[in-house]
Amino acid sequence: MDTLFFYNKYWLVLLIVFIHLNLNAQIKNIPLNKNAVRGLEAQILKQDDSLNLHTAIQPFNHFKIAHLLDTIHENIRFEKEIDKKFPRWLFNAFFNDHFAKVEHKEGKYSLYFNPLVDIRMGSSSDTEQTPFVNSRGLQIMGQLGKTMTFYTDLYENQARFPNYVDEFIQETTMVPGEGNPKNFNSTLSESPAYDFSYANGNITIQPNEFFNIQFGHGKHFIGEGYRSLFLSDNAFNYPYLRIQTTFWKINYTNLFTQMRDAFGSGHTSFPRKYVSSHYLSMNVTKKFNIGLFETVVYQDSTNTLDVSFLNPVILYRPVEFAVGSGNGNVMMGIAMSYKIRQKMMIYNQIMFDEFLFEHLIKADGWWGNKIAFQLGFKSYDTFIKGLYFQTELNYVRPYTYTHQTTGRNYGHYGQAIAHPLGANFIESVNILAYQKGRWSGEIELMYAIQGRDTLDSNWGSNIFESYDTREQEFDNKTTQGVRSTTLFTDIRLAYIVNPKTNLRLELGATFRNFSPANETVDLKNMNTTFIHFGIRTALTNKYYDF
Repeated sequence: MDTLFFYNKYWLVLLIVFIHLNLNAQIKNIPLNKNAVRGLEAQILKQDDSLNLHTAIQPFNHFKIAHLLDTIHENIRFEKEIDKKFPRWLFNAFFNDHFAKVEHKEGKYSLYFNPLVDIRMGSSSDTEQTPFVNSRGLQIMGQLGKTMTFYTDLYENQARFPNYVDEFIQETTMVPGEGNPKNFNSTLSESPAYDFSYANGNITIQPNEFFNIQFGHGKHFIGEGYRSLFLSDNAFNYPYLRIQTTFWKINYTNLFTQMRDAFGSGHTSFPRKYVSSHYLSMNVTKKFNIGLFETVVYQDSTNTLDVSFLNPVILYRPVEFAVGSGNGNVMMGIAMSYKIRQKMMIYNQIMFDEFLFEHLIKADGWWGNKIAFQLGFKSYDTFIKGLYFQTELNYVRPYTYTHQTTGRNYGHYGQAIAHPLGANFIESVNILAYQKGRWSGEIELMYAIQGRDTLDSNWGSNIFESYDTREQEFDNKTTQGVRSTTLFTDIRLAYIVNPKTNLRLELGATFRNFSPANETVDLKNMNTTFIHFGIRTALTNKYYDF
């Protein structure tokens, strides 16, 4: 797409639709971005338990908590006096509200438009060329009546990344979390630039207080942590149907998705694979929550949907046995969280891909004991208002999330659906963030020890390798293989220009050190210092901390 044409067309559309009526009812988009939802999570945790809110399933149901988001936005709303020649609605469009909107006086419908940008550049020590991001997009959302909403955003992107991210793209042919790119610059170089586009969208129906039905194309996250060992938003978007049932102290989520096997062969396009998940969350007491997770990944020779796995009732294992265990890969997990105080929580996840109790007792390192574990703590308004702290430990055994074929592993578009590192690692993540008004600062420190595979070995870190090619049957230990360490530090200072879209001016510095115990052809020491600045609409998470 010609860049100049895109800009002209883009602004022309905005001018045509720029109708701004001063009315009250508005749809509230709940972004899947950790910076944007921290304040919302804090508000949810201090609510009366009669509201039956559950923070482990994201994106949140905006029908349930839109009023809480209103409170946050009102607290940082600009109300300064401006020149009478400068229209108040135009000031609000840039700093307080949606850029353009159309609303019915009686609330029968509403329509909102926002420009989306991510324009950043910087300097990286691991490449002589200038890393940059140039993303332009448009957000459209609205509401029809009181029970139906719709949402979409579209992005066109060009980018050049630090060298360690570029190596990931070269290996997987995917931009982390953003899909399959093409070369943007005309000549190949040490650090090429990429051109890629993507879209999100959904239609949501809330027919009554019990059911929420959403059909769309996007991502989800299950868990209280920074990472999720169940389902994260690490990989690319996918089509889905999500049904949430809420009653008493229970929230039950059915998620049916179609994903893609980026490494499948014999097809002109990436073969389809299907992932069906259940998450049952129960607020046992005002402070204690327990969740049961189950998912199945399936693909057969016809590459079509098997309706047997559309079972909306939890427990897929009997279905897997009925249709033949070779067609599906079932994983199960349990999660717990406990509110120590109103804004303090400890949480955990345990994921069982496969295991035999007799081998656990023997502690013989059987390869099939594929288990993942998470333990974390997070605190809002820690000592002072606006200070957030989180610390988390993640442990994933070798070969977890793998299968005999790539069509049934726990991956999508060349990336892990759960943790970005895949498997065979121990990781510590620590985050300290502070927000006052529209200013915010954040420091992330991640340290990981992982046993890496090489070109001719499979020690269990790469989830896209078949577990049939494993190195040994027993004596498998976490971090086996080429023991490698990653130390990642990220520092960001931001100013929120418009809270409606989380439009932020941002200055950041990233320091990464990757060090394998033994250098190989594909595993080499790498140090990266990346300084960047720019403006971006932060609606999603971008995980470059790997």
